[in-house]
Amino acid sequence: MEGLNYNAKIAVVKLLDEILKADKIVHEKEVKYKNEVIQLFNLNDNYQAEVNDLMTLQALAIIRELNSEQKGEIAKMMGRMIIVDEDINYNEVKLYNAFCESCGIEKDFSTDNYPEYSLSGPFINPEEMFMG
Repeated sequence: MEGLNYNAKIAVVKLLDEILKADKIVHEKEVKYKNEVIQLFNLNDNYQAEVNDLMTLQALAIIRELNSEQKGEIAKMMGRMIIVDEDINYNEVKLYNAFCESCGIEKDFSTDNYPEYSLSGPFINPEEMFMG
């Protein structure tokens, strides 16, 4: 992705990490996709410590400052993280929509665009919304 500075790349990886963990299931396809993004960004071995140290709100603030084209690309990356395991989890979608809103990205994730994928979480079991 063109024109992202180092801090923005770390911020993107942070948000992808948050989406990856949102359903409490780390799928190998999600890890593979995240690693592809890390390679695309040419991040060095120290990136993970910086991702861990970066607060989610700081990551959102960094992305909020990017141009609309860059934000659109980041939204695509976050959307890909949701569907890469072929299961659309409610908590992942909720995070995606909150991240987009916080960053001023005019996108909503619609499960209707992915009828071939399974749904999980409160999409299927609404009572899960009230469970810890």
